[in-house]
Amino acid sequence: MTLSGVWIHYEPYLGAPSTFKGYFVSSSNELNKIWYDGAYTANLVQMRPNTPAGYWTVENGSLNADGGGTGLLQQGSSWTDYTLSLQTEILSDQSGWVVRAQAPNTKYLLLLDDSTDAVGPPNALQELVQHDGTYIEIADVPLGFSVTPDTWYDVRVVVSGTTVTTFLDGSQVASFDSSDSSSFPAGVAGLSSGTIGLREYSDGEDANFRDLSVTAPDGTVLFSSPLDAASDLSAFDVPGVNQIPVVLDGAKRDRAVWEGDLSVSGPTIYYSNDAARYLRGSLELLGSYQLTSGFVPGVETPGTPVHTGPAIPGEVTSYSASYSMYWVVNLATYDLYTGDTAFVDQEWPRVQAELAWNAAQLNSQGLFVTNGSDGANWHYTDLTGAQTYYNELYYRTLLAAAQLATVAGHPRAAASYDAQAAALRTAINTYLFDPTTGSYNESTTVTGVVPQDADAYAILYGIAPKSRVAGIVKAMESALSTPAGALDISNPAPAGYGQLIGPFMGSYEVWSLLASHHTAQAIQLMRTEWGRMTVPGPDYTGAIWETEGTNGSIQSGTTSLAHGWSTGPTSALSEYVLGIGPTSPGYATWQVEPHPGTLSWAEGQAPTPHGAIVVDWGHETTEGRFVMKVDVPAATSGTIGVPSFGRQAVIHVNGRLVWNNGVFHAVPGITGAHLGAHDVVLDVNPAALAGGASTATLLVNAKATGA
Repeated sequence: MTLSGVWIHYEPYLGAPSTFKGYFVSSSNELNKIWYDGAYTANLVQMRPNTPAGYWTVENGSLNADGGGTGLLQQGSSWTDYTLSLQTEILSDQSGWVVRAQAPNTKYLLLLDDSTDAVGPPNALQELVQHDGTYIEIADVPLGFSVTPDTWYDVRVVVSGTTVTTFLDGSQVASFDSSDSSSFPAGVAGLSSGTIGLREYSDGEDANFRDLSVTAPDGTVLFSSPLDAASDLSAFDVPGVNQIPVVLDGAKRDRAVWEGDLSVSGPTIYYSNDAARYLRGSLELLGSYQLTSGFVPGVETPGTPVHTGPAIPGEVTSYSASYSMYWVVNLATYDLYTGDTAFVDQEWPRVQAELAWNAAQLNSQGLFVTNGSDGANWHYTDLTGAQTYYNELYYRTLLAAAQLATVAGHPRAAASYDAQAAALRTAINTYLFDPTTGSYNESTTVTGVVPQDADAYAILYGIAPKSRVAGIVKAMESALSTPAGALDISNPAPAGYGQLIGPFMGSYEVWSLLASHHTAQAIQLMRTEWGRMTVPGPDYTGAIWETEGTNGSIQSGTTSLAHGWSTGPTSALSEYVLGIGPTSPGYATWQVEPHPGTLSWAEGQAPTPHGAIVVDWGHETTEGRFVMKVDVPAATSGTIGVPSFGRQAVIHVNGRLVWNNGVFHAVPGITGAHLGAHDVVLDVNPAALAGGASTATLLVNAKATGA
């Protein structure tokens, strides 16, 4: 055999020098590697539109569906009565088809189980109805004969009024009537209209299909396809083929759009390639499946089309209340970095509905409570009751909602959300802080432990009073630090809690340490938890890992070694160490506030809708000098924080004195200054320095003069 060529078909977002709108380099090569490995990981989980990696292929004259879930015909959403005909061959476990489908997760599902099926009942037809992702069994119908793999069967389903009747090889095998409680689950709504589709679950199910047709009661052919050519797939929303740009959780396994993951991978993208449309697509997809209760689902498969029909009925929540809240937080973050007011206006009704659902979950203490239907957490533990992390995330959600209300022009709603946040902050500090550990408890019932998520959130979002922050950092360092990184909860872990090192919540700990000016601890955590991911070895991928065991080992073969939710150090290095961040939507205002720590220099830029902000700073500790060059868009305004290192200083900007040991001297472009806790903060009007150009340059030279 002679190979004439070898190539890689690369499907993710192709990161290249021309696509990187932001960058970061510093005096630490290890931190530089961490930044770029995080950015590369984000590229791997950015799924371009119409990525040709669906679960359906056409081969040997038929359509092969090898997992992937439900794919629907792109027409027929208003069909009521019709007959579906097809031929199917089971290759593994079962074959599935759907009728009256209103969405991939709202449909009638019929499953033909073969004689070897280890999951469903063998030699049977399963009849199910699915509402908003929740499957409800109608009946498991024994067929009385062996359903043989690799054998073609003729299938006909007649949908008429409230009745669905299935024929196999010309003989009726099952029927149910949604108006008859003896053949349909009581209290469950039937489906009156909807299209058809095919379904194989992503757990080893594999089947072939051919000769598909849909006819009206009068014999009119509504749709027909032999399913023997690749072009036939264009009539369907094929599972795994996305119509819009989205961000996945990881490069392997789930490959789904997860709301919690976006809270970390989003900032990574904003600071590296600025491909904000991938975040917008993800948020639009998830928000479009909001339930009538207001609950936004935490996950959707990328091939699921954006829902454009009536509101998804149902009050039953699924998976995670925290991931539902992250949708509002992620929308506010998207708005902060992009200033996409039109999208905020579009999504504003959904924000209101989600916050109304949140408010209904409070107990008599004013705390958010979860139950078995919505208590799943980021570390795969189902938590019920008043959990500290959930309440702190709800606090952040209220602040995010207030920000969005202001942008959407609803000041009363903004004030209401702010007031609710203040009350919740009081309740959290009243009922959930443990003075004996100096840490926030896991919940009102699980006490005496140090949880990473609860403490990181308390610091990052200003829930903890400033007087408590140093003690919380000390408690976390003492109880959670290991040579491999930070544990998610202290030893001994409470019953039912799986202890691990999770770079997802580790990202939040890094952010919280930097936000509270514990820069040395943050840099040390990045080096211990992320540094070894950058070193070539058996598990090296050039990307950032999902989770680790308590000793830093890869937990199992299912662990993703390229996971966007673990890339927090990338944005941390840009936002805090380099110092660039927006302070109002779309970088209309900004701050440049470097956190040098032990680094001697750093350089980089962050993209904004107005043009890049470029920062280059150096710290000469022996001479007590800090120098910085900042290029900012002239059409904006902001502040520059010059690190004071606890000492008095003399500061010049563009060669002119602006600060002399506590005294401000006005110069063009610098409209004010004040001494902060860690910086001398300069108020900047770039337009006064730009001279008509689109960018203004500030050369900052600070010299320490004494204690």
